Amino acid sequence: MKKHAASLVAFLCAFLSIANPVDAKTIYSIQVFSSMNPETATARAASLSSEGYTPVQTVNKGERHAVVVGAFETYSDATFYKNKLRNGAFPGAFIIKRELPPETVIPALPEQELKTEEVFQGAIRSPSSNDLKGRKIAESLPQRRRVKSSPAITDAVRNASNDSLSETELLHKSYALGREKKIGESIQAHRDFVRRFPSHEHAADSLLSIGHLLISDKRTTEAASAFQEVLQQYPGSLQSGEATLRLAYLKIVTKERQAARNLFSSIAAGEVPATGSVRAEAFKRLGCFDRADRLQSDPAFQLLHQGYEKIAASKPGEAESLFSQIVQNHASSEAAGEAALRLAYLKWAASLEASDEPSRNALRADSRARFESIARGEVKSSPAVRIEAMHRCARIYHGKKERIRALQAYQEIAALTDSVGSPDPDVHLEIAGLYMELALSENGSLENCIRECDTVLSIPGASDRTCATALQMKAEAFHFLKDYRTSIDLERKILKEYPDCKSMAMLANFYMGLSYFQINDPYRAQNSFEKVVNDFSDNDNLPGNDLRLASKLYMAQALIRMEKRRKARRLLKEIITEKPASKQAEDARKLYELIKPDAE
Repeated sequence: MKKHAASLVAFLCAFLSIANPVDAKTIYSIQVFSSMNPETATARAASLSSEGYTPVQTVNKGERHAVVVGAFETYSDATFYKNKLRNGAFPGAFIIKRELPPETVIPALPEQELKTEEVFQGAIRSPSSNDLKGRKIAESLPQRRRVKSSPAITDAVRNASNDSLSETELLHKSYALGREKKIGESIQAHRDFVRRFPSHEHAADSLLSIGHLLISDKRTTEAASAFQEVLQQYPGSLQSGEATLRLAYLKIVTKERQAARNLFSSIAAGEVPATGSVRAEAFKRLGCFDRADRLQSDPAFQLLHQGYEKIAASKPGEAESLFSQIVQNHASSEAAGEAALRLAYLKWAASLEASDEPSRNALRADSRARFESIARGEVKSSPAVRIEAMHRCARIYHGKKERIRALQAYQEIAALTDSVGSPDPDVHLEIAGLYMELALSENGSLENCIRECDTVLSIPGASDRTCATALQMKAEAFHFLKDYRTSIDLERKILKEYPDCKSMAMLANFYMGLSYFQINDPYRAQNSFEKVVNDFSDNDNLPGNDLRLASKLYMAQALIRMEKRRKARRLLKEIITEKPASKQAEDARKLYELIKPDAE
């Protein structure tokens, strides 16, 4: 009984996003990719997240930026998922140890209760159709204001009666006591806060916190009552959606599957006010129910589950046999598409370990053909599986410089997602980028690039980074069209609206300097390039484009136009000394020789 209670608490802690009763400051993640370019790492992380890998983060490791998957409390848990990844699309995956701040919340691993719901957990679960719906609406819905991190409380506040404290002091005290694991005192402080300030914007948050604390104290029945209080006292609040989600999880644990499903459905259908992330989670859980039902009724999905278990057990050969059996004998089931997708990934993984070039090429050709077959609809698949295959094909084509085919593939994805009311801004951004590449290297149209950027900016829920990238691409397109004034206006908009997107701000200043050069304004050009040099480090540079060195070179040219040749010579000498083997240094030497030392 005690063991079951501990298992229950671990499960609830994982899915109610609260800290485990035991503090955890060290976690283990699995590194699957790294790059010296932060933009590349961020894009790769976003791509993996869109494919259903979760959670995905980028980690700065000195000069390199790593993409890591998972946040596991024990090395053995991380090893389990590392083996899954190694037998899937990431044969080179390895475990890294990470230190987190003391107050960081560490979600526990799902226990057996959820394993029956989510057949292929962790970092290599194929997305369901419900996942697809949920992800696209997540950021288009309102996000509620959460309680800011409360500061440490003074002894005077700690020892004072709750009724004598101000609303801010009492709110901070209630959360501080919770961090200190003084659960009973924290619950009472939250109760007193709700009693004294029932109309406060964070009163519903306090009730939610009471539910979380009760779960960590293994008092699940009382926790359910606390969540019900949120629904009764604050029925129109966004917190009511989160309370409904928590109640649904409790129903899963008590084996009330239909009741849990009904609660998830009420959130997904918009019957309960909810934030985008809560509604997306409801869609995801409904997908788990659908998958569990199919596992019970469809023999093909039972074989699929066995195949995943073989991958987890590091037996890719046996997994391949099971997946092949599904494709051959269960062509009418959607499991065939998922099995074909996994076969394609297994072939790609095998190509990475091939000892000779002919074998490697043959395996990659086989993998590519399988992805293309799914993408063309030749294998019965769910929309999410087909879209994943189409994404993979597009990336393969792009990597092979087959830009027209990559463009067509992304356009097909956009048509499919747009048709179901879930336009993907990142897909339209890929299309815009390909139009830009085609316009600069072949016969393409920059106007098409601008149109796609406008589409990205019109899609609700697009992230700040995606919007900033679309604006930057649009600004560059106008620069290449020689509409320098419009380009400058767009760069200013990036700097004003997306100041936290550091790499985009760097590019905005750089291209603004180039545009000022073109309209013969060396003073503003010099100022823009100076910001790139002073405000951004070498880690912000894009591969093959040392923007800081290039900015220094343009600064020197601006100084020459401003008749400040002595300063220009000093700057050119800095470039030559800093990176003597670079292209910028070579250009700086030529320019240095042309400027008379005594001029100015």
